Amino acid sequence: MNTKKTLALLLAVVMLLGVLAGCGSKETPAPAGSEAAEAAQTESGTRVVTDVTGREVEIASDIQTVACPGLPSTRMVVYAGAVDKIAGVTENEKMEFVCAPCSDVFHDKFFDLPSIGSGWPNSEIYQEELVTLDPDAVILFTNEAAQADELQEQTGIPVLAVFATDFVDQDFVDTMNFLGDVFGTKAHTDELIAFVQDCIADLDGRTKDIPDAEKPTVYYGAVSFRGYNGIDATYAHYNPFEIIHARNVADETDGNGAMTVEKEQVATWDPDILFINQEGPTLGILQEDFKTNPDFYRGLSAVQNGKVYGQAAYNCVYTNIELSLINAYYAATIIYPEQFKDVDFQAKAEEILTMFEGEAGPSFLKMMEDAGLGYHQVTMFD
Repeated sequence: MNTKKTLALLLAVVMLLGVLAGCGSKETPAPAGSEAAEAAQTESGTRVVTDVTGREVEIASDIQTVACPGLPSTRMVVYAGAVDKIAGVTENEKMEFVCAPCSDVFHDKFFDLPSIGSGWPNSEIYQEELVTLDPDAVILFTNEAAQADELQEQTGIPVLAVFATDFVDQDFVDTMNFLGDVFGTKAHTDELIAFVQDCIADLDGRTKDIPDAEKPTVYYGAVSFRGYNGIDATYAHYNPFEIIHARNVADETDGNGAMTVEKEQVATWDPDILFINQEGPTLGILQEDFKTNPDFYRGLSAVQNGKVYGQAAYNCVYTNIELSLINAYYAATIIYPEQFKDVDFQAKAEEILTMFEGEAGPSFLKMMEDAGLGYHQVTMFD
């Protein structure tokens, strides 16, 4: 064989061996959804989640800090078992007592955190302070995608929308499932959801078959909405009454939710049992009205029979969901003493607060008592 042919043959062999070597060492891309793909996603440091409005948001794979520009945002994070990740709150959450367990039991922690807004409904978010804080994400309480998009564009920080109206509603379950995934607290949120659903089944099961004719009529007065109000402010289709099938006289109206009725209508209804809210200036409003119109109150059957009871504030910048559930149990023990004779209300309230706020939760009951807002018989009209 001549020299040129020999060299050509050797060169071809070398090239073939190089190609084969390259094929043997080349990595095949991992299929989507495989463990390798998930590992690659983790290595990138981010992931994409879908919030309750359907927005897709890229966030850090491991969320360490969040800012809550409003008490309802804080409420959702606390419920989800991630209070330690809160790095910024609003000014009203630093007040001594606002009748919201989510902030009251963590007052000392929140007091030292940066303020990123005043915290009242439709109030300003301190965007400069928010940008300076630079949390991994902002938890915004809203069901409007555009609102979340706007804040995200203005700050450059991922904004996650959450929204929950009450313990009986699907949006509570959806928000807890979402935040459990975001914070890696799914075991806790799953337990909380299951606990609430068990409570709903318990409340419903004990009361659903009681004939209306055997139920006393009830009314919840002096509720707070758009400020503090007197006895004529109430709720129609009030969730804590709805779940226990109570005969709420306000349901006879065309209203739904917070509403005001004529005071004379309350006298006409003359409920067997009267629940009242006593938070903040409300107590003073009721006391002053009693001084002016004692005959109105003394003419009510509930007052005459000692059937007037306090309830915790249902709303404080949206719904205190844990208090809504506690209110349902308290109302049930008063309205249906026979069906709930085996329920220790104090123990049940402590259990609910522990599930929602953790081991600090039950301390809220003493805060309420110290403020004169506890679950007890009310004698101010005697």
